[in-house]
Amino acid sequence: MKLKVVVLLLFTTALCAQKTLIPYRNGALWGLCDKKLNMVLPPTFDSVKSMDYLQLFRLYKNRNEGVAYQGKVVIAPSATHTYYDLESTFIVEQDKKDSQSGYTAIYNLNGEKLITIPVYTINITPTVKPTDPIVVVVAGKNKNSGVFIYDKSKQKIVQWLYKDKNAYFSCKFKPSDKAIHIYFHDEKTDKSCYYKANYNNKLKKYDVAPDKQAQIEDMSSNLEVVEQREDKYNFYEVKNNYAERIYAFATKKGKTRLLRTDRRYHESKFKHDSIFFDIPEADLRINKFIQGNGYALSQYDTSPNNETDKEKVDTIFTYHNYVTYKKNNKLGLILGTKVWEAKYDSIRYFRAESGLKPYFLVAIKNEQGIAKWGVIAAENQTILPCVYDEITVNYNGGYGTLWAIKQNGRYGIANNRGTILKAPQYDNVYPRELFYAMHIVQNNKFGWYSHDNVFHEPVYPYKIYFEETFNKERFVKLIDDKGKLKGFANFDGTLYFKD
Repeated sequence: MKLKVVVLLLFTTALCAQKTLIPYRNGALWGLCDKKLNMVLPPTFDSVKSMDYLQLFRLYKNRNEGVAYQGKVVIAPSATHTYYDLESTFIVEQDKKDSQSGYTAIYNLNGEKLITIPVYTINITPTVKPTDPIVVVVAGKNKNSGVFIYDKSKQKIVQWLYKDKNAYFSCKFKPSDKAIHIYFHDEKTDKSCYYKANYNNKLKKYDVAPDKQAQIEDMSSNLEVVEQREDKYNFYEVKNNYAERIYAFATKKGKTRLLRTDRRYHESKFKHDSIFFDIPEADLRINKFIQGNGYALSQYDTSPNNETDKEKVDTIFTYHNYVTYKKNNKLGLILGTKVWEAKYDSIRYFRAESGLKPYFLVAIKNEQGIAKWGVIAAENQTILPCVYDEITVNYNGGYGTLWAIKQNGRYGIANNRGTILKAPQYDNVYPRELFYAMHIVQNNKFGWYSHDNVFHEPVYPYKIYFEETFNKERFVKLIDDKGKLKGFANFDGTLYFKD
């Protein structure tokens, strides 16, 4: 047993010590290189794509597909089959034209076939320690299934516990008793049995015997999920220049509560209370929250023309609508039960923060009549002061946590709490295609800032699409303006491609 443990640990250490390989592009052809740009697999393929977080790569040549592992071609490109990684343990093969037939073969990482008959499912029992046995359940045609033990250091099946059984299997290795616990359900007799497999040190294999004490965890619990949301069914109405906030209540079994949005109580049981707002010499206007996209300013449109059409928001359960009012030619806001002072030249719904309370984009014109923009929150807190030429949320749905800000012709980044992450200093900052990062441009070089405060200096010749991991090391993936992959780069600016 000690020898086995040592072998497995050495194999695991060897995996971690493997040289990290990165897809390398030379013109239109791809290969693999190490971090120091030494070629390991010459650029002769149409493309190379990572299959896992270690060293498995999918190779393409003339639309044929193959597999490379640790820099070597282990499966030559095939015109008829495609290949998938299974937990960096197996390579599974599938017919390109008949994906419904299941996996046509299972290979080890050296490209040797382990199972040559089609299987529909292959499941690896989760392990906790590197020394835990790799237990695999496979199922094929006519519900014929099997369970085998796999030795990753030897890259081979060392023992079948069951094979070609018309049954369903579920397995779990328990470190407490160092045994494999097996649930067996016979499809023909519809009977279930429980077994335990213990390792026999003398015979170097697992012995299987019935286990009457076994308890199978119920993974499909029917516990009722109770929704805790307490959304209010409320709204504003404007009548005769009065703002009326209506609350709907329902009474049941002597208890009165705010009505939930699912309208579970019959309308005849409603009773309504109202709050009225009267603002003398002011024009009130109803505004509704509607499903849509987050509003973004641009250098071509910073005027408040047709504000109703410009409101792009997400559904807000607790704020069905709101009221803006104009007094002394300035705009104010009624939200909840509060009236905000009329001091703005423009008010637009901007986005919702994590608690679903709305943020508003507001502007105050300076002495030259130029609108300067800021952001206020539901309780009239100033998130950003009205000093910016542009404020852009970084996600079309309105929930982006980063905002691009422009001031005096330079761009910076703020978050949705009003913290200035990068002062306006760059040529441009604009939203990335996905919600959690901003592109940064400086001197025609690209960088980015992500919502988890990962910052990449603008040193790359192309836009960063996202980070990608090879052998547990992080790199950046670069694309052109059309979204085409240009290659990968290291954080120090090393480019793994040549145009």
